[in-house]
Amino acid sequence: MNTSTIIWIIVAIVVVLIIIGIIVAVKRKAPDKKRHQAARIREEAAQEQSAVQAREAEVQEQRAQAKRAEADAEAQAAEAKRREAEAEQRSVEADQLNHEVGQRDQEVEAKRREQEERLKRADELDPDVDTRRGEGTELRRDDRRDGGTGARDDDFDRRGDSGDGGGAHPERRSDLPPDTDRGRH
Repeated sequence: MNTSTIIWIIVAIVVVLIIIGIIVAVKRKAPDKKRHQAARIREEAAQEQSAVQAREAEVQEQRAQAKRAEADAEAQAAEAKRREAEAEQRSVEADQLNHEVGQRDQEVEAKRREQEERLKRADELDPDVDTRRGEGTELRRDDRRDGGTGARDDDFDRRGDSGDGGGAHPERRSDLPPDTDRGRH
């Protein structure tokens, strides 16, 4: 064998060993590269995990706010129903009071008419009152109500007791001559 052939065989073996070394090195680097890639993906996922947790916390807070708002709305609706029922009850009470007032007005009006008739009858019987000239006791509208005190200032005047002791009729005009029939009964 000749030296050049041996050199070529040694060169071929070295080239083959270099190729095998490169293949082995590449195969060893591939898992490292994949490890680095996996680590990078895990790191990104961890960063996104904290963002996802923050968003999840925001969603839970919004859900809690929505539940509070719903509870407030329900409470306000219940309050509105209670107020509506209260208003309806007050309306019923007002209607009852109005009905009672109407009845009492009718009773008062009947008593007023009765009193006017009695005063008219008294004027007809009273020899001091000339009903032909329009004299007589009249109820004035402002005298009809006592403002809830139960006493009327004009009660004495209607009966003819004006406080002067003379028994003069309250509606008698002072510019007219005294009644000449005064002594007759």
